[in-house]
Amino acid sequence: MIEAYWIAGCTASSVAEAAAQTLAKAGVKPEWIDEAHQIGAVMDLDSPAQKYHWPVVSPGDHRLVNLLVRSLAARECGLTLVGQTQEGQTALALLASAAAVGGRNILARARLLPLSGHRPPYDFFNHLPEALTEVDVESEQVAWVDTPEPPFATAEWVQPEQPGAIFRLNRLAEAVQGKDQSAGLMLSPMAGLATLIQRT
Repeated sequence: MIEAYWIAGCTASSVAEAAAQTLAKAGVKPEWIDEAHQIGAVMDLDSPAQKYHWPVVSPGDHRLVNLLVRSLAARECGLTLVGQTQEGQTALALLASAAAVGGRNILARARLLPLSGHRPPYDFFNHLPEALTEVDVESEQVAWVDTPEPPFATAEWVQPEQPGAIFRLNRLAEAVQGKDQSAGLMLSPMAGLATLIQRT
């Protein structure tokens, strides 16, 4: 099973401010960051981290999040900072591998799991219960989703500040903190993408 974690995240008016707040929340030094990914604008981070710029839009930003989670699970890197700028606001999320969480003694607040199986859009919602079962999660555990019409009766819509994947990821990761054994789903139905976010 994939093991990658959401450590902290925030939204601010600049990349530098968002990075400072996110790292402070996590108790992480900038030099610990292995990779810094910025969606939409170049990240100005004072760190020896390898920096990447992705000029992608939705749903490409969601696909990038899933790829980064898989990279962390494969231990290709330990700590990844990923940011996105939209309408003058920057959302940043700090993601970590299991090795980084244990090795650096970092508090992991949510587990991230890309759900398997790209399905055509017309079959996407029918496939979700099966994809959840594959990772030992019942659909009743899903308390929050980021789509206006939740696919499960137990789920509520969590509306992010902006439509970008990092804004959505942070909003859902914060939402799951309020309820034990709960989960959130970040969904991009037309692209067949789903990411499970579980409180640790």
